[in-house]
Amino acid sequence: MICRFAAEAAGTYILTLGVAMLVYTGNGTSYWPALSLFTAMNFTGFISGGQFNPAVSAAALGKNFLQRSLTIEVIIELGGYIILQFVFGFLGAFTSYAIVGQTNDIKIANSSGTVEGVFAEVAFSTALVGCAMMAGEYKESPLLGGGAVASALLAGAYAVGGISGAVFNPAVGLGVNLMHIMENTGSSIKDTWVYFLGPFGGAAIAVCLNFIFLLQVKEDDYKQQPQEDE
Repeated sequence: MICRFAAEAAGTYILTLGVAMLVYTGNGTSYWPALSLFTAMNFTGFISGGQFNPAVSAAALGKNFLQRSLTIEVIIELGGYIILQFVFGFLGAFTSYAIVGQTNDIKIANSSGTVEGVFAEVAFSTALVGCAMMAGEYKESPLLGGGAVASALLAGAYAVGGISGAVFNPAVGLGVNLMHIMENTGSSIKDTWVYFLGPFGGAAIAVCLNFIFLLQVKEDDYKQQPQEDE
């Protein structure tokens, strides 16, 4: 379990470092977050499942609950993941600040409203978390699953980056904005709540859909099995 905790800490740190560098410098492209995520997954060897996102870890708790496999050990491990994700999300943002010497915040675009921002975060968080949950079924090819999750992040960044900031991750949103608040006296937490409501709301939807999809897969597998003659 210690190795998996270390993997979640390191992976979240790498992911947030990449995102914060993009936000703080104002340079780069929408590829950065997706590439940072895929780098983090490969760096940690997928040993923790490559979650690096409290919404994904919360979805894993929900999935275990629906499958009636939620135990104290699972709660402790996934709860530990969430704590580490928030801590190392901030450390990743702090390292970015130490490198570039400036900060910026992630917020809903001035041309968009709060409702649009929330819907954007919910919609693509659902896609991201859903891909992450289904990626866990790719036992023999974690790279394929990791690529699917990174692709979902990239699609979201291009689709709604100019609306909500395309965060889809509470640890990243809080870490990047908290560092900005600490460095800039008088700034406020403003839209950071959106990066909690959106991802966790999307995670709840993704859990339900994933449960339905897997039930259908299991039913199809059962139908394809040869039936013994009575």
